[in-house]
Amino acid sequence: MISTQKMADVLTAKLNKYAGKVNGQDFRFLIHCNEGDLQAKTEKTQRQLPTILINGVLFEQSSTPIPLEGLECVLLMQTLQILVPCDMQRVSGRAEYALTALNAFVSDIAGNVGSLTDDEDKNYSYVLSVSTPFVGTENYFGDVGAAIPISLQISWQFILDGVLANAVKMKLGVKDSAVQHAVVLMDGGIVRTRTGDSTNVENSEEMQTEVTQQGLTIKVIMPYKRNDASQMLFKDMLVGTLKRVYTLSYDDGDDVYDGVSATFNVCAREITAPLTAGKVMTISATFEIAKTEM
Repeated sequence: MISTQKMADVLTAKLNKYAGKVNGQDFRFLIHCNEGDLQAKTEKTQRQLPTILINGVLFEQSSTPIPLEGLECVLLMQTLQILVPCDMQRVSGRAEYALTALNAFVSDIAGNVGSLTDDEDKNYSYVLSVSTPFVGTENYFGDVGAAIPISLQISWQFILDGVLANAVKMKLGVKDSAVQHAVVLMDGGIVRTRTGDSTNVENSEEMQTEVTQQGLTIKVIMPYKRNDASQMLFKDMLVGTLKRVYTLSYDDGDDVYDGVSATFNVCAREITAPLTAGKVMTISATFEIAKTEM
């Protein structure tokens, strides 16, 4: 299974994408997997460091295996406690510089997917989500000095050699156009349907079927956004031409595995946009393989 240290390293790397400066001095995050490591790293005061270190420690709350034989899948809940040194040049909002980075991190990380390898070279796919920060009360914390504690709830789902729907990459564009829009996939499905002819062969009591045709249907549900694949479909729904053909590509590979990929010329047999007051608009489109001229 993936070690807490590897999870802490992932969070450190993702957090530091949003690190910046406060009062002209760089700051960055450093997440530890236990309190002993945290204490060893915070022996120096922040005034002695060229870069402000915002230290945190990762605590495991619960680990729940999915009880299915042959499926190595775990739901893991953690608490991330971060100690933010105060911006001494401000009277209020003295942790605002770190909160701005943390909120950007939380917004970007929702539904984030990736893969990690454990010490036995087993590859686990994961889905990661993080709660919004809970801000504590300013206090004095030993060598760190005046600081504000902030905590976040971390949720991981690990699955051995799993393929996660969040990791599926789909692109959609008008056929023969160089512009291809990434599909923000909320939900959907892929169905391969085969039809056949069942005949009585040599008086056999067992029905035997010969497949004579097959068809592929791909359904995608996405949020309605500006300058997006969803807007292109919305326009097609309202004023589209009868013979509009799209190019739809699918890829579920990642950094470790090539996965499965394919590209199709498709037509949108049905496009739906529910209009419900108070809710974000969504676009639902059902695609089928388009007939191409011979």
